[in-house]
Amino acid sequence: EEILALCRANNEPPPLCLRVNRKYADREAVARMLEFHCRKVEPSPWLPEGLRVETTRDITRLPGYREGLFTVQDEGAMLVSYLVAPQPGERIVDACAAPGGKTTHLAELAKDEAEIIALDTHPSRLKLVEENAARLKLRSITTLLGDWTQLAHQFANSADKVLLDVPCSGTGTLRRKVDARWHKRPEDILSLAQLQLRLLEAAAIALRKGGVLVYATCSIEPEEDEQVIKAFLERTDEFVVDDPRPFLPADIPHAITPENFLRLFPHRHNTDGIFAVRLRKK
Repeated sequence: EEILALCRANNEPPPLCLRVNRKYADREAVARMLEFHCRKVEPSPWLPEGLRVETTRDITRLPGYREGLFTVQDEGAMLVSYLVAPQPGERIVDACAAPGGKTTHLAELAKDEAEIIALDTHPSRLKLVEENAARLKLRSITTLLGDWTQLAHQFANSADKVLLDVPCSGTGTLRRKVDARWHKRPEDILSLAQLQLRLLEAAAIALRKGGVLVYATCSIEPEEDEQVIKAFLERTDEFVVDDPRPFLPADIPHAITPENFLRLFPHRHNTDGIFAVRLRKK
């Protein structure tokens, strides 16, 4: 029954969610502005900056978009940034940053007063991070081109927090990418899991003692999620799993596993399929 519900959800269009840039606007004001241009606008029940909207219009032509008052982001993706809990003055690395949705959210949550370094291996995708930051008028983000597994040593024991929104199979986003389900192979997941573990090990080098590492995927595959974290924790005794509840903005039903992992599903939460865990360096 659970599998059938997931399959049905993956055949439905996903909701359109907006993240209000609370540095420059409040949610209620943006909602009132959009009511004249959308069929439906309602607040997210979980996120103080979230709006759920229904519209046939081009989002980029809605009032407030070009002015940087909001951006498009799934609610599940927004919740990941809350696990990082960015604070003003912290040095935060978003190690797989493009296109910048979570990077810019981290900056907004830290009131644009943290040092946020956004890395990616592709120049064109890193440019998207810069463009998003510029549109949202966020000045605390700098970009760095390169492979995190090779650059992490530059940050050795200096980062307060690292976000690893790792490359993954994307099986939690099949309703957004309808044809992707026909191009997934089991061997791809195994090779991605190896890369994900290398990225985690690099993050361990960069973090200071007491620092926080948030690992996230938009996959629902245990091989990329629980099993990767288990393998990482078996290789090091430097990290413990934090309870995510104190860092989330609301109580989300059936979202936290007994192991203190955040698990979201399209059929349960009407979000992308999301896995995330908050690890703290001893």
